[in-house]
Amino acid sequence: MQKIKINSSKAFFTSDLHLFHAKIIEYCNRPVANVNEMHDLIIKNWNNVVPEDATVFIQGDASWKGKDACEPIISQLNGNKIFIIGNHDSPSIFPLFSSYHDMLLVEIYDEEDEVSILTHLSHYPLVEWFGSQKGNLHFHGHLHSTDENRITGKNRIDIGMDGNNLTPYSYNNLKSILKNN
Repeated sequence: MQKIKINSSKAFFTSDLHLFHAKIIEYCNRPVANVNEMHDLIIKNWNNVVPEDATVFIQGDASWKGKDACEPIISQLNGNKIFIIGNHDSPSIFPLFSSYHDMLLVEIYDEEDEVSILTHLSHYPLVEWFGSQKGNLHFHGHLHSTDENRITGKNRIDIGMDGNNLTPYSYNNLKSILKNN
């Protein structure tokens, strides 16, 4: 498995954008009337929190359509976008990202605490992951958890958009959520 190193201030995480998926609005009670409003809200929320020089790990289920439909939307999103494949993703969208993976191990340098944290990224939640018994973290999507139930186990959190008002999470935001639960 590949490992990437990144500073905490530049690390953002999200999943389950479900671009072009009209039914997801109803299923997840998204605060929009149609997919065009959903796309506009995702772009706005994303660019309000993600700086252009950040890295965003998109952990699956980006879209129900292919490259040609997605490119105009994905290209408007700030940051270097690294993709972890989900169950609804067409391989045609993979070239829209700087890299793509089934799973990924990220070494996040926590600038506040001056320590490195190994974090296992996947679309699906795992029961155990590399270093799970030693405090390593696991960020996943797939469950469409709300903010009340996004903690899915010890050191494990659902980073899907539906738990954060259709907005990516910063590493520091996730650290605070895990610390307070």
